[in-house]
Amino acid sequence: MSSRRTSQSWRSRKKCGVPSANHPAANRPKPLSFCAKHSVALLGGTAKLEQVLHRNALLLVEDSSDDEVLSLRAIKNCGVPCGVTVIRHGDEVVSALLAPEAPVPDLIVLDFHLPGVNGLEILRELRKHDKTRHIPVVMLSALESDQEVAQCLIEGASSCVLKPNDPSVYVDHVGLIARYWLDVDRRREPEIA
Repeated sequence: MSSRRTSQSWRSRKKCGVPSANHPAANRPKPLSFCAKHSVALLGGTAKLEQVLHRNALLLVEDSSDDEVLSLRAIKNCGVPCGVTVIRHGDEVVSALLAPEAPVPDLIVLDFHLPGVNGLEILRELRKHDKTRHIPVVMLSALESDQEVAQCLIEGASSCVLKPNDPSVYVDHVGLIARYWLDVDRRREPEIA
């Protein structure tokens, strides 16, 4: 049995309550806000990182729309008010965060497997810069690879979490991650280099 999750399992848009790409509703624009306490903005086009990040800010870097929907549901229900910025392409992350006027998020939830620049390369780059070195980065991976997890931790990930096959477990895991890093661990001071 392969350790790689199949995209057929729980990731079908029908099971997640998201219309398929062929459904007319799939082309509707996503709202920028889903709750008074939680705001979501998709980075791209003319959106700027500094417009959407604020106190208790979480940056979600995820190319899968199904995983994005589940992650946003988890963050919404985690009990910690926060703003969420979603970036879908790995090559946009570092430049957006290192822009001189860009604020620093309190947490980055970073998918390991992204098109273009992968999550590990992004992590390495973030750890090189004073502005981003102290940000907790939680890596999410669909593969069960001890080597992948070890490499993430060696490169400075705060945690590395396997994306579960069950959507309710996925939502629980991401919610716990957000609650821990945005609430419980919020009291720690950034390290001074």
